[in-house]
Amino acid sequence: MYSLRGKLHKTAADAVLAAVGDFPDEDAARGTAVDLATKNMPAAGHGTVLANADVVVGDWDAGTRAFTPAGSPMNSVRVVTRRFQANGNAAGLFFARVLGFDQVDMQATAIASSQGGGDSCIIALDPSANDALRIAGTAGVTMSCAARVNSPDNRAARTNGGGCITASEIYVAGDTIGTCIDPTAETGMKTMDDPLEYLTPPDDYEDDGCTFPALVEVTTDTTLDPGVYCGGIHIYGSANVTFNPGNYVVDGGGLEIYGSGAVAGDEVTFYIEPAAVIPFHHHQGPGKTVHFAGSANITLSAPDSGA
Repeated sequence: MYSLRGKLHKTAADAVLAAVGDFPDEDAARGTAVDLATKNMPAAGHGTVLANADVVVGDWDAGTRAFTPAGSPMNSVRVVTRRFQANGNAAGLFFARVLGFDQVDMQATAIASSQGGGDSCIIALDPSANDALRIAGTAGVTMSCAARVNSPDNRAARTNGGGCITASEIYVAGDTIGTCIDPTAETGMKTMDDPLEYLTPPDDYEDDGCTFPALVEVTTDTTLDPGVYCGGIHIYGSANVTFNPGNYVVDGGGLEIYGSGAVAGDEVTFYIEPAAVIPFHHHQGPGKTVHFAGSANITLSAPDSGA
């Protein structure tokens, strides 16, 4: 029994990991899981250990550690392998027969979550704002991952003017306004916790920790270095700006890129202090901590190693 239980668990784990690789194609995922389970535990010796009905797609909530079949968002696959009397393949017993037990039902369960297209790389965490995610003017945002908006507002995500967003998936707790949203957003979705909440913010720098105490305003071509920008960073006009690799802590006036230049940085991280606010006269609408506008071409990449 112990040996067979281990085989059922391993088969379930192998099958679900293979299935989630085909996600979100449910039919392909189901076929892959069943095929692999059959190879691990051939029908000649084990009967049918994994039926199509036992490969279920649904939602895995990491906070409550609960799986909801057909739940939203569809981000996970659950597999249940079985040696059951009802299936004609219950586990046969030997010594227990002297006690009147000839066979026993056994099963194993495994769940895996997709880390492919469902993996969000733009997350608007604000729990209530309208325009929590807004693409305006002639801005175009294209990414090979998902966007998620936590606000339940009826205009939580918005495109206007010529603004467009293209992502693998778009999940919105509330609703959207605008026509240039591809694919069509899945609305009424549940909110997502901050995936970075386990990280420790940079050390306090209130006394002498400012690398740049005053606002850094850039209007000509330049290169910026990592450090603590206590007054914020504002880039205007047609300036072409390069951020050297490293960590940028931004406070005061926040981070604003407004103009027609090119801004690039490889292996850079920006930590925006929550109290940072860009002055109202630089943009329309309520105060912001980050503001990209105009026709600037912004190309940034995160570090792939280190803290």
